[in-house]
Amino acid sequence: MANFNYQYEGNHAADDPYRMRCDAYVIGESISVSASFSFDAYYTDSYPGREAKFFLYSDAAFSKLIYSATDGASVKPGLNNTASIVYSPKISCDIWVKVEGWRSTSGSDKHFITAKTDSPIHVTVNASPTVPVSISIPDTIRGGEDAKVSWPAATDPDGNLDGYIVERSYNGGSSWSQIYQGRETSTTTMIPLGTETVMFRVCAYDTAGAKSGWRTSENRTVINNRAPAAPPSISVPLKPAGGEKLTVTWTASTDADGNLEGYELERQWDGTGAFTQIYKGTGLSYQDSIPKGEHTSVVYRVRAYDSFASYSSYTTSPSRTIDNNTAPVIECSQSGDLGEKSEGFSIQYTIKDAEKQEVTVTEKVGDMVKRTYKATLDEQATFEITDEYFQKILNGAQTVQIVATDSAGKSSTLELTFTKAVHKAVITLEEPLAVEEQITVAVLAITGKIPADATQLIELTNNGNDPEPVWEDATADVKAGRNHPFTNKTQTNGWAFNFRVTVERGESGEDGNIVSIQGGFQ
Repeated sequence: MANFNYQYEGNHAADDPYRMRCDAYVIGESISVSASFSFDAYYTDSYPGREAKFFLYSDAAFSKLIYSATDGASVKPGLNNTASIVYSPKISCDIWVKVEGWRSTSGSDKHFITAKTDSPIHVTVNASPTVPVSISIPDTIRGGEDAKVSWPAATDPDGNLDGYIVERSYNGGSSWSQIYQGRETSTTTMIPLGTETVMFRVCAYDTAGAKSGWRTSENRTVINNRAPAAPPSISVPLKPAGGEKLTVTWTASTDADGNLEGYELERQWDGTGAFTQIYKGTGLSYQDSIPKGEHTSVVYRVRAYDSFASYSSYTTSPSRTIDNNTAPVIECSQSGDLGEKSEGFSIQYTIKDAEKQEVTVTEKVGDMVKRTYKATLDEQATFEITDEYFQKILNGAQTVQIVATDSAGKSSTLELTFTKAVHKAVITLEEPLAVEEQITVAVLAITGKIPADATQLIELTNNGNDPEPVWEDATADVKAGRNHPFTNKTQTNGWAFNFRVTVERGESGEDGNIVSIQGGFQ
């Protein structure tokens, strides 16, 4: 309320109950306006028929009138009457207020009072900021998740823009609640699960408290869908190798709304940089290729998503160190199935190693190892499947393996197959047994499984060192368990004993074997 100084002219004493009493109540000592301002002035008069008018001046001497009584209606008779004054200043200024009230200005009923403010009202002309030209909200808003609201910066003619107010409505704009006040041009707010609709509006304000109008968003329908749970685990091989493939697996996620749709798998190299999506689908595994020599480590992470494109958090694997050592290479002109083998054979191959490490090679057929040795790189080697080693191999399908392992433990295997098909066996001593005396009789026993329809020929000689030994048929004697008397009585290179057992498979095709041949002579 402004303070007024009064001047009174009239014929009534100071305590006359009909004397006028004028008070002007204005809006305060300092105001800020954008276009115009108004205030109310009051006067109290216990005598009807009197009037009061109000005047505005721009100087303390009340000589520069800027608003006269003729610009506004006078206050009519009555008690506690009010006059509303509206004034539109062009620039910031100070304003003094004068009130005049009277019944008569002359004669015996003269009553005239003047009241002037003893200090000015300080008026600052301030324009409101512009309305933000737009407001942006997500196309899809989900209950239980944050929603981001943004808007472009407003402008202010006076250069005193101070910030923004953002409000939210859950009932189509019937009521609003403030969610943000500040100088940023965006904010986020959590939308409670179960919310049906939501809309937002924003206005700008300046340091004088002037506000722009509101910019209002569309009313969005809220999707009340819960994201899936994160996959419980993810598995990655402990030692991925450069130049090879690995398989990443993860366990199935769950979804409270029953609309789980799939998984996204991402990969990061060397512990730095962004993750890159390498798989999206319904599977629980993915085979990835590790490039040779390009990276030192790899990390994978997986998340689940549902039919509303809501995502779980990530489940992340440990970092795996990549082994960029290359396994040895076995070069061989032969491959696949070598077909039937009725006699010994050999396989030529060459071992190579990119890192020039020491390589250990094992040669074997089935579980029967021929040899293990340190390979000479880039030189041809031979796996001899011959003689006694070949004889120990059973008839039927067989697998040849040549396994090359470097000093870092990386290995490769050459695998070939063949079918041993030996239907006839000829067994004899490598060297005849030489004696001084003439050999006149011998006995022989054969242990093993010989099918009934197999063909057998058992031959004995007593001059085995001669260029053309005399072989005598002792089949009947051996089968009967009898001694065989030699009919040969001559020799050129001394007496020497030997046997020759020939067995051939019969029409039944039944397998057989000879475990041992024992005997004696004199």
